[in-house]
Amino acid sequence: MWHEDDWDRLIQTLDHGSFGVRGFLKTLESMSYQGPIGHQRYNVKEDQERQPQTVHGSVAVLLTMLSLELDHRPPPPVRLDWRIDAIGSGFIMRDVHLVAHKKLGLHVVGITGRIVEQAREVASAHAIERVHDSYEQLIADPSIQALGVAVPPRVKPQVISEAVRHAGRIRSVLAQKPAAMSYRDAVTVVEACE
Repeated sequence: MWHEDDWDRLIQTLDHGSFGVRGFLKTLESMSYQGPIGHQRYNVKEDQERQPQTVHGSVAVLLTMLSLELDHRPPPPVRLDWRIDAIGSGFIMRDVHLVAHKKLGLHVVGITGRIVEQAREVASAHAIERVHDSYEQLIADPSIQALGVAVPPRVKPQVISEAVRHAGRIRSVLAQKPAAMSYRDAVTVVEACE
């Protein structure tokens, strides 16, 4: 059992720690795994001067260990005219999803968040037309076609379940990981989407 005080010991840069990254990557290679490999940099404490070289170095370490040229980026969407609405107005939505949507030329037209005033600020910063007072109100909007979800995993199953009830017009749901707080809830979410 680990405690929050252990965080600095458990979460480390790739060039430190005891997890067998090389063995894990070799296992993927032996299984002929061809999918993406995630590299998460969230909340890793390190010397700020060293950070750029560590980020680039650790990615180079991953590629060297695998001896593969990974085409890890998905192809751009065929259609760019989808009307996308966003549920969540925290860091992941504000600084990751919305920035990526803009770079791809996608148009986010509505947003909501647990703190509606924060959603208004995000909408203003990203030129989003509408701010909804709740995710239920946003999902009920008849013009929504695609939905981005970046909310805490404890509420994500109920948000996604509500969205799939409108599967006739909501054609896509992009949900930030993790899907849920438990395996059982995650399976329920996946089955609801199928």
